[in-house]
Amino acid sequence: MKKYGIGLLSMAILIASFLICRFALFDMHKMKQFPLVLLIAGGLFIGISMLFGCSRFPLFASLGYPVSFAAGLIFRQDYADPTGAMTLSSMWIIFLTVYLVIVCIGIVVEVIARKKRKA
Repeated sequence: MKKYGIGLLSMAILIASFLICRFALFDMHKMKQFPLVLLIAGGLFIGISMLFGCSRFPLFASLGYPVSFAAGLIFRQDYADPTGAMTLSSMWIIFLTVYLVIVCIGIVVEVIARKKRKA
């Protein structure tokens, strides 16, 4: 159980973040499917990292979800079509990009930590 403690905690953080972002904050972003897509990706990241015995990466994958969501809310731009109706928002692009950057940073941190352990 101790071996999977970080992974299970990370999974709980990820699911709680999803529930808050997707349902409680829905009026702020109006995205129905995309938060679920990133939840599934994050779950896969955490699951695979647990198989490889990663100790730091799962936290990056789980905490990166709410951080990237907040970045998407802060930096989004809404666009209108020629008739003036709001049609497009850059939030999902920012949400995805920041999340992938945080995941990549987590991979680098995990690799560096493993190299220090071996040295």
